Amino acid sequence: MAYKKASIWRLFIGIVADENCDSIRFAYIGFLFNEEARHDSFKAMTDFYANPSTCVGTDTGGIRRLIDMLISEIYSKPIYHSILLKAFLNQIIVYTYRYKT
Repeated sequence: MAYKKASIWRLFIGIVADENCDSIRFAYIGFLFNEEARHDSFKAMTDFYANPSTCVGTDTGGIRRLIDMLISEIYSKPIYHSILLKAFLNQIIVYTYRYKT
């Protein structure tokens, strides 16, 4: 039986640069899982995000590229941008979970 992927229904995005070091960048995305994510197949991931640990890691480039593409879609709003926004968000959430577990 196939299950639908979890979708995001509320989103908060921010980018912050450290004022003392121009090369350090932080990007964050806040989100809530919808009802579909309550299915057992998503339990490990939703538990991971429900009780996040505080740690810093180095992205090998995959998540950063997705965030760059997400931000580009948000600002330029080309045709069908909402389809890509959802796809990028889903990928960022899954890749971040994979990276930390």
